[in-house]
Amino acid sequence: MVDFPGSQILDRIKLHVSFNTILAGVVWLLERETNAVHALPVMPLTLCSAALGLLLVFRTTAAYERWHLGQRSVYELRHHLQMILRVARLWIPEANFVRLQEQVRRLPRAVAVRLTAQAGAGFLYGVSPREVMQELSEDLTEHFSDPAITWGALGASDRIQGHIDAALLLVTQMERLAMEAVPRAYSRHTGRFLTIWMWTLPWVLLDCGDAMPLAVAVISWALLGIEEIGHCLEDPFNSPIQPVEIQAILEAGGGQDSLAPSTATPYWERDAGDGFGVSRGTDVHSSSSSSSSDCDTQNRSYPYGDAGL
Repeated sequence: MVDFPGSQILDRIKLHVSFNTILAGVVWLLERETNAVHALPVMPLTLCSAALGLLLVFRTTAAYERWHLGQRSVYELRHHLQMILRVARLWIPEANFVRLQEQVRRLPRAVAVRLTAQAGAGFLYGVSPREVMQELSEDLTEHFSDPAITWGALGASDRIQGHIDAALLLVTQMERLAMEAVPRAYSRHTGRFLTIWMWTLPWVLLDCGDAMPLAVAVISWALLGIEEIGHCLEDPFNSPIQPVEIQAILEAGGGQDSLAPSTATPYWERDAGDGFGVSRGTDVHSSSSSSSSDCDTQNRSYPYGDAGL
């Protein structure tokens, strides 16, 4: 109760609670001064309470399930991205693996911007998760298309492509959560039903005497708070009270396969190269040194701006 005055939910519903409390105060004052106001029968309000309770429970449950699904999708996405690195590390030369790792490490910020930024932000940052994954898939396909590749490498390629497909499916699912709301007709009906129910509350609680305005205020805070929590959790990635921190979750953990940004110079600022052009058995050090001397440095800015990876 110490931090109750700073409650975000209270701040969002304070105008509605204040209006209901003022209405209750006016009804109480009118009854006290004129003694001509009589309490309404409680039975209709009691019958409606059961239906209202079901509506609020369903609304809040649906919103929490969406929030939980969004959080679980982020953790599953992190798993698939880290598995791409774990499997590829065993079958791709080190120099080419560095490029792949940098591609995968672009995804946490790309996904976070995609799901949380305003319209048009994708053009500002110059990259989308699907573009990164498509580039990643094409480079892997080029590398594993070598006729001399082993059966084990082909199996690893299938595993990696499976994780890429799963990651794309999760991104699509997360986009749906961010773009599609709970059916508006249901939400509006619940809100209107709750409003009418609370406006009749002062007339039913007249028998409470001087405590009636306080009772209306507490009941309004409780029910409106439940409804507002449902609204706030409906979009898990843009929730005003507890958003799912996409980038922070994706970049956490993983050890050597962590998705956290690297301090090394990104590959697109060094040499675009030809995908994973170095075949197995090639001397990585001699290949990397010769390619760096033959190519022209490309002055391309980092697509995420000055923030880096």
